[in-house]
Amino acid sequence: MGSPGASLLVWAVCGLLATLGARCYAELGALVPESGGEYTCILRTFGCLPTFLVTYMFVLVGRPVTIAAISLSFAEYVLVPFYPGCSSLHQAMLKVVAATCILLLMLFNCWSSQMAALLMNVCTTTQVFSLLVIVGGGTVVLGEGRGCMEALLSAFHNTSQQAGHISMAFYQCLWSFDGWNSLSQVMEELNNSKVPIIIPATMVFASVYLVLVPIVAHPQPEFLYVFLFLLSGFLVYFLFVYFRYQPECLQVVTLHLQLLMEVAPTTKNAD
Repeated sequence: MGSPGASLLVWAVCGLLATLGARCYAELGALVPESGGEYTCILRTFGCLPTFLVTYMFVLVGRPVTIAAISLSFAEYVLVPFYPGCSSLHQAMLKVVAATCILLLMLFNCWSSQMAALLMNVCTTTQVFSLLVIVGGGTVVLGEGRGCMEALLSAFHNTSQQAGHISMAFYQCLWSFDGWNSLSQVMEELNNSKVPIIIPATMVFASVYLVLVPIVAHPQPEFLYVFLFLLSGFLVYFLFVYFRYQPECLQVVTLHLQLLMEVAPTTKNAD
């Protein structure tokens, strides 16, 4: 954003958006009292094809990219102390550490769910402690008054007013607030969660803005690649779901994946 004041303002607005999104998911849980996350709500509202496209993009693009980004960030923080004074780290080393992190987490989850839960609790505690140290240090400096007036007077100096920069700032902040949509995984436990219509309307407006503005302000080939991959979902849906084309090799692969992940086919009719 170009200034600390605008950055803090974006952080506050993103926190408000995350809160509103969580309330929207709470009402969805009351209206559709079934677990399954966004999949169940989209299936009940829009039907099979949009549900398949959302799942297709999430499983093959969204979730893997998220895991890769988090692992690369973790690898960078791990390697920085070993390379003091370096402006940039070796990409091969970063990718090796990130891949090792992903493999270790997979082994933890396969070996023991209790061990995975313990590791998650330790990581969460470490994150919260780190945030408390940062907030506490800033509070101490602010209380001492060192450069307080100068910082307040120049808080919004050099703030960028370009729509593309603002949308990217919101993307980066909302990444940090990720997790509020996890409420949809326990929808069966929610009751009487009503929200005013202005809240979902605000979320729709923010979603449309964050999708369209980066494409219009800074068009990149990557946006076209994602759109083409989304279109490929139509081919996969009509070939394997609508027309039910099931080659023998695909059935074998599905069977072994179910055995590997201990997944049992559902007997409930989703229609």
